[in-house]
Amino acid sequence: MNTELLRIIAYAINTLFMNILVYAWMKKAYGVHRSKTYMAISYVATSMVFILVTQFNIPIVNFIYGCINIVLISIIVFKQKSKISFIYNILYMMILLFCDILTVVVWTVIRGDTLSQVLDNNTYLAVSGSANIFIMYLCYRIFVSVVIKNESKRLNIKSLAIQIIFNLFALFNVYSYVFKVDSQRDGVTIIVIMMGFLILNFLLVYILQWIASVYEEQVKISMVEQQKNLNLEYYNTLSKKYEEARKIIHDIKKHMYALEGMKAIDSQKADDYGKMIEEQMSGLLNRFECSNQMLSVVMGQKLEEAKDAAIEVKVDVKELKIDFMKDIDITALFANLWDNAIEACKKLAEADRHIDIVLGQMNQFIIVCFENTFDGVLLKDRGNIVSTKQGHKGIGISIIKDVVEKYDGNASFKTENDRFIIEIVIPIV
Repeated sequence: MNTELLRIIAYAINTLFMNILVYAWMKKAYGVHRSKTYMAISYVATSMVFILVTQFNIPIVNFIYGCINIVLISIIVFKQKSKISFIYNILYMMILLFCDILTVVVWTVIRGDTLSQVLDNNTYLAVSGSANIFIMYLCYRIFVSVVIKNESKRLNIKSLAIQIIFNLFALFNVYSYVFKVDSQRDGVTIIVIMMGFLILNFLLVYILQWIASVYEEQVKISMVEQQKNLNLEYYNTLSKKYEEARKIIHDIKKHMYALEGMKAIDSQKADDYGKMIEEQMSGLLNRFECSNQMLSVVMGQKLEEAKDAAIEVKVDVKELKIDFMKDIDITALFANLWDNAIEACKKLAEADRHIDIVLGQMNQFIIVCFENTFDGVLLKDRGNIVSTKQGHKGIGISIIKDVVEKYDGNASFKTENDRFIIEIVIPIV
């Protein structure tokens, strides 16, 4: 068989398998969001274009197109647009590039040839393509096991940026020295360096994932503690209302007799007395009721807390289909929205304390808007809102963002004059 044809076939098979590993990685990491037919057609189309690009045999062009290819597949086929998914995909592509370089350099050790001689030999390149398939699959299994096992959505962008810089540095060094290979010893040296970079890369992924999981665990503990405290407050409130109800029920006959006597003497006083009794009875009921029990508990409890803090609250609520959210997430989201608003209002004079809340549904989206007055002081750390309370770091805002992102929603924070506004949109699952 013609060696040039052998090289073309080997490159084609190698590219097809690389694209299979790209799809396999994304399926593991992001799940399937398209039909099997769509997936098959997109795979064939992207693979054909990739094969055509590799025929130019320009390594830098192959790498650039490989990165573009994996990003487009992630966005169009798997509907992933987050910064974290983008960085993961580029990292994965860099690892596959390492594998490709490694299998070519191995020939300099086996044959004792220079790298230029290996690159000019189509037979060597064809065989190295077969070896590359095995090494790519091995690295795919390692990468998936490290990332998926320690999966976390709270990876810090700065941490992932460090990983990108590390890989670019590694590629620069490898690419700089790989063409200087003139002997077996040089080949062994570059292989050891590349293996070291690969091991460090996987270790770095593991460490960053571990750091993220520790932070995520701290957030979960904070959310659980918050729910426990809210439940305790709720039961204390129920106990207090129960005692008040006992007193009113105990005196109800006396009130009725007094009311009847007043009607005969002064009907106006009787009406006022009746309204007073009615207000006392109404105060025993939960101030907020909806189809979701946990949301009713959180809203009812926080309305009482706002009342005790002399805060004027306006609530515009339409029926919500919010049962797809876990109770702990509902508690974390709405309790922190309330806490931020109440704490901000407490810094103002009583006449200036206002909270406006809109809860509703538009098409297949939950709409949540919390608007409160504040003192105009808004602290930020590198663009992120942080708490003005001493010893706090804005974990409430962080938890709100976490919960919203967990359900593929969007949260925006803005100020208008003396108002701080949080607007949240969450798709209904």
